[in-house]
Amino acid sequence: MGRLDVRVQPGARRTALNGWYGDIARVAVAARAVDDAANEALVAAVARWLGVRPRQVRIVGGTRSRSKRLEIDDLDDDLISARVIALNPRPNR
Repeated sequence: MGRLDVRVQPGARRTALNGWYGDIARVAVAARAVDDAANEALVAAVARWLGVRPRQVRIVGGTRSRSKRLEIDDLDDDLISARVIALNPRPNR
């Protein structure tokens, strides 16, 4: 099981990986932060991007915050980082 920290922007025009917030991936979700819709959209999008089922992705921290910690079953931290960076390259520092 691996972990992924994200910064979420609910109510965006479209759901996408949207750059970086320091070393944390920024995720824009089209769903609004009402009745857990944004959290559900986040879980579905992360599962799709990482190639796992949505039930393998859980929000374990920050359910009511823009900063969230996710746990992903069957993937380790290094593989998660590599897949996120491949989809959302970090700027040159």
